[in-house]
Parts: sequence; C-alpha cells; structure tokens
Amino acid sequence: MADRTIVCYGDSNTWGFNADFMSGAALNLRLAFDERWTTIMSNQLNSDSKNRYIVIPEGLNGRTVITDDDHDGCNGEYSGPGMNGRRYLMPCLHSHKPIDLVILGLGVNSLKTRLNLSPAEVANGLRTLIKDIKRSTAGVNDSTPPILLVAPPVCRENKLNIDWGFGGCDGRSIALIGEIKALAKAENVGLFDISQVAEVGEDGIHFDASNSRAIGLGMANAVKCILE
Repeated sequence: MADRTIVCYGDSNTWGFNADFMSGAALNLRLAFDERWTTIMSNQLNSDSKNRYIVIPEGLNGRTVITDDDHDGCNGEYSGPGMNGRRYLMPCLHSHKPIDLVILGLGVNSLKTRLNLSPAEVANGLRTLIKDIKRSTAGVNDSTPPILLVAPPVCRENKLNIDWGFGGCDGRSIALIGEIKALAKAENVGLFDISQVAEVGEDGIHFDASNSRAIGLGMANAVKCILE
C-alpha cells in the first residue's frame, strides 16, 4: 500500500462553511467534520483503493487568488494580506511535501465587487498560482505535483451575501467557470466543475451537507482518474 498525499488549497467552501448558517437554518457556522467534502472524498478514496490517501484540507474563509483584501470583516478575521492565496501557497506546499496532487479551489472571493476584477483577471491570477505550483518541486522526488483545478459553483446574489461583496455574482461566477475551463485546457491540468454536481445553498455562495457530499463523491472519482 502506497501513501498518496492530497493538498486541498481553497477558500470557505474547502473550509466547510455551512450554507444554512446565515439564514438561521443551522446552528453551526461550519459543517461537521464528516459532512465536509474533503472528509467525504477521503473516506471514499480510502474505502476502495489499493493506496492510502492522506487528504489535507487547507481552506480559509475569504481567501482570494492573488489579491490582498483589506476590507475589515469580522474584527479583521477575513481581511488583510493573509487573504491573498499566493502568500501562503508555497509555504503550504513545502510544509506537506511530498505531494501527489494539489486540488486548487479558489476564485469566488476574487469576484467581490470591492476588488474590481473581471472573471478573466481572476482566471489569470489562477494561472499565476498554477505556475507557482509547477515551479514548486513539492511533488514526489522533487517533481511537479499534478494539479486538479476546481471551477466554482454558480453563485446566487441574495440578501444574505450582498454585504459580503457578492453583488452580481450570478453572471460573474458563470463567466468565471468558462474562464477556468479554458485555463485548465491551456495549462494542461485536471478540471473539476463543481457546477455539474452541486448547487449553492441558502446563502448563495456555500453548500449544505447534501451538496457537500455530492462534491466529495465527485471529487473522489476525479482524483482516481489522476492518481490510479
């Protein structure tokens, strides 16, 4: 049996933000550990594989692609240079190497209106992260780890997320999905389109437990195609 290390580098949807929390339909801000797609993917991979999969969730609420976000959210919790996905990427990769696969799931937070970025500019930032990963030598035997690029869900503007900065997120998220599909092809990396397996929940940005499960199961199949 061989170990396979997967780093899931993403935002609140990798962290497990509960879509039902803001509406009051759920008591907990974060999905239970067993409900998060990273856990479901891990369980699925390890239930029927000749390998042992070590899944490392590296999700952060508010994380952008390559932009500092100085908006003062909850007492600074979701603001400042720490939100810039590029700043922590390389330390993260070298902390967990050797890595067999990087699942890169960022982009939605970079669509916030205050950042004034087009979907094409967000995708270009993801191109920068992909190139960083390719240069990292954080894979097995100092190689380039394979990359699975995640296209975001189709978001839905509503009263629960408008204060977060997601005005117009419906059309902008759809445009970003198209840009990410083209990017994956151009950079010759894997692609997982969340919009094909799951829908956002009450807050228009995140997932409830059932959709999180669908993502985890779909992601497990995508990982097998790359690593087995």
